[in-house]
Amino acid sequence: MTVFDSSPEEYAFATQATSARQYDEARRYLPPGKPLVLDAGCGAGYYGLRIAEHAARVVGCDLSPRMIALAKSRQAEAPAGNAEFLVADLRRLPFRDHSFDFVVSRNALHLTPMETAARELCRVIRPRGRLLVQDLVTAHPRLRRLRSWQVLRTLMRVPGMLRTQGLRAAWRIFRFRTSPGWLQHVTAGHLVTPGEYQSVCRRLLPGCEIHLHGDQIAVLWEAGNRGGQP
Repeated sequence: MTVFDSSPEEYAFATQATSARQYDEARRYLPPGKPLVLDAGCGAGYYGLRIAEHAARVVGCDLSPRMIALAKSRQAEAPAGNAEFLVADLRRLPFRDHSFDFVVSRNALHLTPMETAARELCRVIRPRGRLLVQDLVTAHPRLRRLRSWQVLRTLMRVPGMLRTQGLRAAWRIFRFRTSPGWLQHVTAGHLVTPGEYQSVCRRLLPGCEIHLHGDQIAVLWEAGNRGGQP
């Protein structure tokens, strides 16, 4: 069982509490009007439910049934009732070609066979549609595989969490990010360097914009007139 299924509420809380900048980035890149949106790797639905305020319809999908159950329990937060969530694999999305105006994926692509998943995300984008991938990278894969290093990184972030989240929320996030399940996940998973990530994106998404923010990467791409076939 993955940490997403064993501790969905704690994962959701930690990611929601620390994702304000990434949401602002997604909101700025959202196409004008009322787009149809896919939140690929939606987790507990935080992104999808917020974006739903500015979209005609949002579909969120995730491989974790527990995460999707949590997302569905939050659907009342979408005032227009225009969000839905389903279990799906990013490698085989259950949607027709050119289904969405905007596809956003956060902290998910590095957990998959990247090229396969990226091609699927492109496949479902409409002509002139947009793709935003926000993900995690590391310049030091060997260090990232050490649990002691992960604990140290979390400790170093405590002052910032206290300032932005307050004592109770910071303590909850700290406990989760130093828990055995989370440490197992982040040290045993596939770690991608910035260079590797950029290489894949530049090959599959010609003309894409890539921005690095520490251990986070953002990739922005607009499909051509024929849609998102890379």
